[in-house]
Amino acid sequence: MAVSGTISVMSKINQRGGVVATVLLSLLLVMSLIFGMWAFSGRQSYKNDVDKKIAVAVEVAKKETQAADALKVAEENKQPLRDFSGPSTYGSLRFKYPKSWSTYLSAAGGLPVDAYFRPDYIPDIGGADSQFSLRVVVSPNPYSQEAGQFVGSTSKITAYSLPSVPGVVGIKVDGVIAGGKTGSMVLMPVRDKTIEIWTESEQYLNDFNTYILPNIIFSP
Repeated sequence: MAVSGTISVMSKINQRGGVVATVLLSLLLVMSLIFGMWAFSGRQSYKNDVDKKIAVAVEVAKKETQAADALKVAEENKQPLRDFSGPSTYGSLRFKYPKSWSTYLSAAGGLPVDAYFRPDYIPDIGGADSQFSLRVVVSPNPYSQEAGQFVGSTSKITAYSLPSVPGVVGIKVDGVIAGGKTGSMVLMPVRDKTIEIWTESEQYLNDFNTYILPNIIFSP
């Protein structure tokens, strides 16, 4: 009887041990599944984040490439430069400008030379919001009078000579220029008159300094 009872007790212990082991194994399995799902979810989240970052980087690179290509095409379209020639009576003013710019010569103000330049098309020349890549005027007023309008100006004013006409000294105005617009303007004395050349937007400063100023020639 004692042996039988012992066997019975051991059997019950073994059964309980088996149940505990099964429960523990089940818990371990569940925890493994949960950990696996968490790890998989984390990997997927990381992958999605990486994919998004890659997509954004690709899009940024694409836009930068497109912008660079557009700039290259725009620069190529400016060549070869066109020639502008003014009347010999007013100093035989000559210079070169990008061929992609349109030109309009106005006679409305009675100025010896009054020219408007802008890429593609010429907007309303009287429009308050119209901006031109280049304006060229030969004023009948003497240089001292035209330069005098900038006395006390907050703009940067420096003595300036054109590269192709080094013997004549005028001024260069950077900042607020004619009409209260922001840009860069050069005034040069020519006999009893004044040559005024300017750009009305910082957008065209590079063209102004690269293509226009180095190519201006006139007879003092």
